[in-house]
Amino acid sequence: MVVQDRHAPSRSKSPHGKEIFPLDTNWKKNLETHRPVDLLAERTAEALIDWLKQHPGVEVISRDRSTEYARGASEGAPQAQQVADRWHILKNLREAAERALKRIHADLIEQQKASGRPQVPLYKRRQSQTEIAASKVARLRRQAHYEEVVALYKQGMSVLGIADQLRMSRSTVRNFVYAGAFPERASTLRAKSLLDPYVPYLKKRWEQGCRNGNQLWKELQAQGFVGGYKVVNRWLEPRREKPGRKHSQREKRLLSLTVEEEAGTHSERKERKPEDSAAHSVESTAHPSAEIALEAPRHLVWLLLRDSSKLNELEQHTLHFICENPVGQKLYDLTQNYVTLMSKRDAPALDAWMERAMTCGIPDVESFAQGLQKDYSAIRAALTLPYSNGPVEGQINKLKFVKRSMYGRGSFELLRQRVLKVS
Repeated sequence: MVVQDRHAPSRSKSPHGKEIFPLDTNWKKNLETHRPVDLLAERTAEALIDWLKQHPGVEVISRDRSTEYARGASEGAPQAQQVADRWHILKNLREAAERALKRIHADLIEQQKASGRPQVPLYKRRQSQTEIAASKVARLRRQAHYEEVVALYKQGMSVLGIADQLRMSRSTVRNFVYAGAFPERASTLRAKSLLDPYVPYLKKRWEQGCRNGNQLWKELQAQGFVGGYKVVNRWLEPRREKPGRKHSQREKRLLSLTVEEEAGTHSERKERKPEDSAAHSVESTAHPSAEIALEAPRHLVWLLLRDSSKLNELEQHTLHFICENPVGQKLYDLTQNYVTLMSKRDAPALDAWMERAMTCGIPDVESFAQGLQKDYSAIRAALTLPYSNGPVEGQINKLKFVKRSMYGRGSFELLRQRVLKVS
């Protein structure tokens, strides 16, 4: 949190990563000094209220979207202009858009399957039988949790109540409730590797019987490969023959639960060799006409936020597919419009966007817009005033470094003295 005070050219910080910067009118000069003057023991509204009342004269308070700090600033310095941090606003937008994508993700997967286009499977590496069995069992366990959450929610229990009763995180419970169907783990697109151009050579040397990773690495270096030895060794690991061993009782139980599914997996592997997976995924990435399994919403959401002109061919293809869904198209338009008005500081466009968002029919976007409405003064100030929490982040890192260097053995007073002295 940043505050401007023409009478106090100093600043202070909370030990939990939030800062209070009392500044004089020449605030740029004081920001360059990076010298906090106090450290608050608690991250509460009450602590902030007490501090602000002891330091009257605050005119501007820059803060994140925390309701505690909003309340503390309003009661401790009602005369001050609060400014919501722009980065945190966009972060909240991304979170809302991600939750909205989670609602339609199952529909998008079904839409992709119903298109009749061939699905391109992606493999990051070859898995052992035990790993595959454990993954199957984890899915069954997750599905049981999902069904239990949905049943309790239908009985009228709140998300927080379900989280407390089942000892699950609120975000997981919320995702299950809003998913509409069991949210399958989405595939993660394999990233390009420095090794890709050299894979044909490695396959040739492997067929010739070379199993020495260090030798292969040196041969690739002679051809211009700039990666490390571990990159080559990771390519070799799933291909090396490993001596047989007996399965533990736990592994046997896992394997017995997925015998039928394992049979399908092995037949699929026979049709496609694991060593061809890397080249195949790279080839499919170059041809967006092939239907690649959708990634998780936490990855897809960035397609909605980024400039479409900066997306590659595959990303544009995926974005177009999302926008074929009516909710996806509406979500894309709303997120793009908001990112644009934030980047241009277009304060007059804020009211029109909020009015549109609060009636868009997407619960998560409507909730985000309602939050902006409650914090309207600070949100509008973020578009018209130059203040932000940007200078705070470096001080937060410094504070964490000092805390960790004390190994948790020092008192708060010692931490306070060290932070003030170091800063």
